[in-house]
Amino acid sequence: MNKCPVCGRPAKRTWCSQVCHATTRKCGENRKCENCGKVFYLRAADKAKGGGRFCSPVCRYEFKRLHSKNYLKIGTKAIHRIVAAKKLGRPLKKGEVVHHLDGNRLNNSPENLVVIPSHRAHMRFEVKAGKRKLTHEQAVAIGKRSGVVRRLRLQKAPALSQRV
Repeated sequence: MNKCPVCGRPAKRTWCSQVCHATTRKCGENRKCENCGKVFYLRAADKAKGGGRFCSPVCRYEFKRLHSKNYLKIGTKAIHRIVAAKKLGRPLKKGEVVHHLDGNRLNNSPENLVVIPSHRAHMRFEVKAGKRKLTHEQAVAIGKRSGVVRRLRLQKAPALSQRV
């Protein structure tokens, strides 16, 4: 009678059961989920594809939501814009910018939000607050490319994908 190399129980063959045999054939590894901390088994095929940071798609989406540099949304609308519109009592106009006073994008309380009429005014507001060094006009004056210059440059450049 043999002894199972996995669990140590007596076995007629090398292993006592199919379960013990399967555990010896595993090529993957155990990993810890970056979101919830749960230990999960990562198959070798998934490891080769670059996976293995999260135990499930739910944990992956939750981690992305919490660590995203984008604003939190309800559907396609940013929450801070919804809150600012309720605070004003009207929908926001095209071009209006909602600014977070404390700089925390997750703090969407109405007291923390200010509606600024344009991106230009928002840049000036941030320069005065010390968050930016230059306004758009100052950057263009010292030779930095503006969005207008970049777009013109792209229009003038011949498309590389066109064939004659």
